Amino acid sequence: MHKGGYRLEATGKIAVIMPHIVPPMDNELLCGISEALSGYGYDTVLITGLLNVLGDSANDGYSAGLENIYTLLEYAEFDGVVCAAGRFLHPALRDKILDILRRRDIPCVILEHSCEDFDCIYPPQREYIKMITEHLINKHGCRKLYCISGIKGEYSSEERMSGFCDALDAAGISCDGNCLFYGNFWRDEPCRIADEIADGKLEKPDGVVCTNDEMAIAFCNRLIERGLKVPEDVAVTGYDGNFESFFNDPPITTVTGHDYQLGSEAAKRMLEKLGHTDVHIPEYGQHLRIGTSCGCDLSLAVRNSDDNKRLMKNVRRNNQMYAERRYYITADMISKLSGCADVDELMMTTSTIAYLLPNWNTLEICLCRDWSFDLEAPDRFGTEGYSEKMEHRLYLKKCFDTWATGEFSVSKVLPSFDLPHEPMVYVISSMHFKHQIFGYIGMSYDSPYDFLLDEYYVNWCDCVSNGLNMIQNSQYKNYVKEHFASLLTVDTSSGLYNKRGLMENITTFISGCTKNDKKCAAVTMSYERSKEHYELSPLLAIANIFRHSESRDVLLARPKDDVIICLISTDNTKEQHVIDGMLKVISHHFSDTYSGAFHTALDDIAICCSFLDIRNIGNIEKEVDRLIEKASDKAKVLAVNSGNCYSQLQNARRRILESPQLDWNVDDIAHEAGISKSYFQRLYRETFNTSCMDDIINARIERAKRLLENTDRQIGDIAEECGYASGSHFMRQFRQKTGLTASEYRKNAQEKQ
Repeated sequence: MHKGGYRLEATGKIAVIMPHIVPPMDNELLCGISEALSGYGYDTVLITGLLNVLGDSANDGYSAGLENIYTLLEYAEFDGVVCAAGRFLHPALRDKILDILRRRDIPCVILEHSCEDFDCIYPPQREYIKMITEHLINKHGCRKLYCISGIKGEYSSEERMSGFCDALDAAGISCDGNCLFYGNFWRDEPCRIADEIADGKLEKPDGVVCTNDEMAIAFCNRLIERGLKVPEDVAVTGYDGNFESFFNDPPITTVTGHDYQLGSEAAKRMLEKLGHTDVHIPEYGQHLRIGTSCGCDLSLAVRNSDDNKRLMKNVRRNNQMYAERRYYITADMISKLSGCADVDELMMTTSTIAYLLPNWNTLEICLCRDWSFDLEAPDRFGTEGYSEKMEHRLYLKKCFDTWATGEFSVSKVLPSFDLPHEPMVYVISSMHFKHQIFGYIGMSYDSPYDFLLDEYYVNWCDCVSNGLNMIQNSQYKNYVKEHFASLLTVDTSSGLYNKRGLMENITTFISGCTKNDKKCAAVTMSYERSKEHYELSPLLAIANIFRHSESRDVLLARPKDDVIICLISTDNTKEQHVIDGMLKVISHHFSDTYSGAFHTALDDIAICCSFLDIRNIGNIEKEVDRLIEKASDKAKVLAVNSGNCYSQLQNARRRILESPQLDWNVDDIAHEAGISKSYFQRLYRETFNTSCMDDIINARIERAKRLLENTDRQIGDIAEECGYASGSHFMRQFRQKTGLTASEYRKNAQEKQ
């Protein structure tokens, strides 16, 4: 262990945590760090969320997805971390990162933010704000001055405000609260103050010191919009030395160089923590960059200063980057990447547009092993952190060689770290769709000035991530389609094929029987009273038995709620043998699995068997329908014979036979039994082996026989007494049933007596 409890193991990687990259200040900060570290053989690994958001906007899905990259610190193996904590606008995110670093046994240097347990570095902001304020006082004679700083109570804000007050005190100018303003280092507060000056709500000052260039630019432009002149009416200065301030009209007088120096000092502190002694870092120094916003004349000598030459070099470099991009717009990238069928195709397509990000040495895409959502629960996906094992899906070199290593530990961050190379700068950023985490992108560069992490870079990354989102949406669409198709062919309660599923598969099954020279036996099982007697239908229990023992020789289906059909490829030639074999299997599993839960179920299940004509496949559906109906009818008979319907049928028949002369009507009889006419007629025939009407006719004829044999009554009277309204109708039916006329029947009966 190092002194202070740090790890001795070396990876040769120093992580730099920054919320975004704003050229040239952030590039210079990184350059100060990387140039110092590279001299000692260390890579600089920039981990950035690319956006620096305020307040609650940090909690939206897109921002959360970008900022998830900072959780990589939980796993990554770095020798140390430099965190630009003071540049995070959202305190909760900054505190989250610092909490991660506290839990890690790793040396840290914190920039521009005061924090316990860490080595914190601040640039001499107070000194240089004092310097630029004195420039307004001494060079331009400003006596009434305002200062616009950042967040009240924040260290950098107060340091810069103190530098302003120091200059006023040194010049004997009163410094009270009326000349001090706080904002958030952004454009809204300076614009408000400019409006109040233009409206006369605030006394017009001689000069305004803005403690960063963004505020200075916004303040100048709003004053000019409101009709005031800069610097004639109000002199303005900034602090940072960014691109916009240099090209603003008027150019902003500002302070440059502090970011590079801050980075160099951070690298020096880190190297010392890692055990390096006598670390020598060249000083770059801070100085004024004169513009015209303060009232100075922008002379040729100033324009040709070393600082401005350096700034122009960076401007030309960035303009070149933008020029390389102008022929390819985001819409084209989306079009290319949104149509990929799978991840492999997406990675190949990504490699073809990688050139749109200039100056990189290597490009890598690493995906979480579980990057896609759960197809059965699309709302369930990763929203924070990374998987312990990552997938290395793409590695590109300048020469466009491609390869990937497969799985690797997330602690390694990028597999290419282990390859021999000169010290480089790496950029690691998030791959995500809204707040769904896919993984991250890693790119290496020779210098921080080689990359421009602007909205175009963000769009490029978003296009690749959107391609992943399209792939998983396509996968889900196919899943839903297949699932829906399955629902169309599968009975959901039993898990067997429904009628549609049976007919879609029956031809293939029968063809298999033919090929193997076997018969196709269709066993239908039907049960009528499952809801009345058992919580679990015996048919569903049978379905469960056969579903788990299903083979290529068996095709199961539930074409109706009360019917199961089982197609069997068999060598048996007798239907009863097939039934007996099935009953044996069912009985065994009923006793073993259901422990007597269905005591009499098998007796109540109607089982029919028929061999399908495999030579006449065209009529198979009709044959199946016939078997289904047969099994259903048989089950109903079983239900009747074992239930209340049977006694109702018996009672109806007894009354018919006792009083056939009554005006019997089948509709009325069925209604009394609580059964439809057609069902009543079918049950009656199946129960008594005759129709209800035949029973009525036969009973009437039998009554007529007795009256003919034992009385001398007229035939017409006998017909009426037996329930016939017409004598001719009686005579016709009597002859049909007996083969004799009523007179002939009476004569024969008398002769026998």
